[in-house]
Amino acid sequence: MKKIFIYSKNVCERRKLDAQKIAEYVSKNGDEIVTHPNHADIIILSTCGATGECSDISFQDIHHFSQYPAELIITGCLPATDKKEFDQVFLGTSIVTKELDAFDTVFPKYAVEFHSLDDANRPWDSENKKAVIPRIRTLVYTFDFTKNLYLFFITKILGKLLGNNLLLLEGDFSFLQNEYYYITTSWGCSQNCSYCGTRFAVGSFHSKPLETCVKELQTGLKKGFTKFVIEGDDIGGYGKDIGKTLVDLLDELTKIKAKYSITITAINPVWLIKNSKKLMKIFSRGKITCLNIPFQSGNQRILRLMNRYAQVEQMIQLIKDIKHACPDMKIGTHCIIGFPSETLDEFQDTLEFIIKANFDMGLVNLMSVKDGTEAEHLTPKIPFEEIMRRKQLTQRFLKKNGYKVFSTEKKVIFG
Repeated sequence: MKKIFIYSKNVCERRKLDAQKIAEYVSKNGDEIVTHPNHADIIILSTCGATGECSDISFQDIHHFSQYPAELIITGCLPATDKKEFDQVFLGTSIVTKELDAFDTVFPKYAVEFHSLDDANRPWDSENKKAVIPRIRTLVYTFDFTKNLYLFFITKILGKLLGNNLLLLEGDFSFLQNEYYYITTSWGCSQNCSYCGTRFAVGSFHSKPLETCVKELQTGLKKGFTKFVIEGDDIGGYGKDIGKTLVDLLDELTKIKAKYSITITAINPVWLIKNSKKLMKIFSRGKITCLNIPFQSGNQRILRLMNRYAQVEQMIQLIKDIKHACPDMKIGTHCIIGFPSETLDEFQDTLEFIIKANFDMGLVNLMSVKDGTEAEHLTPKIPFEEIMRRKQLTQRFLKKNGYKVFSTEKKVIFG
């Protein structure tokens, strides 16, 4: 029996869901998952290459876990998004996101094959399970009875006692509020964004059968969950390969008679514009309570260079229409500053777009050029010092316009 440590702390939720499936794969085949790399024969590290900052963190993780005597296996997106540098620093076994079934070649004695397992509905937790808080959380969610009892307590009893102040529990008690149930509706990406290296890692687009998506939501409801998250690398393209549409998916997922809410993690605005009239009827049901629409830029020329939807005014109108159909919905976004050839005026267009659209929250990424993308060949490149200056301008602008801003070294989060 092998002892295996799985680490996915610094990756997106989609890759954490992959890590959870890997954990189930290991467990079902009789190997032991350990809580610290010191005790491991094998370390499986999930990586991210979405931005330059993400890549840097993943390379640091590789360096860190290479210090242990265990065999290191790298999975996730980094082997494809940063292939040149990755091949220079790591010579061991790697399995990129789009090829996860290749775990069967790494573990040829396993009787349960990777592809035979269902998708995970809960992200993998890389915390030290021997610490008190993770142990309590694990205990609560191990059995349906304890989980359902907790969910009843938190939503019914405390909800009545505290009302809106229930949010006060998010601080010290957040170790128990991990009540989201994830549904992956598709894999891969059908878009061709000129700056994105992730599409090289996630592969071609394919959808999960509609009835399977509905069944997963129903299963989550039966288990006591009321908050659901729709995940996928290109959520809006759902169904194009199976004769269905995004409208079909959201219609089925929102007409189940029960009390629940849905968050959609990221959807290209092109899909919302294309189906706007039908989607407004679905949004008006109030089941979808949080929607992330990465617009990436507020300037038409830059959007065209990005291979993104470029009708800025239509995007602003779309968001107004959504808020009219569902006033309580929270709408977030992502944008990029410092795209090659972006002028100061075009950068300002992006900031003005945030205000005009009245987003509730968002993430501002600093441009990092990925090898093999179209953006690699676009000139002139914006110097790093200028990008950092624009980051500071972004922070000041957002604060001036009423947003709370949290800044990390290479990105700005506003809400």
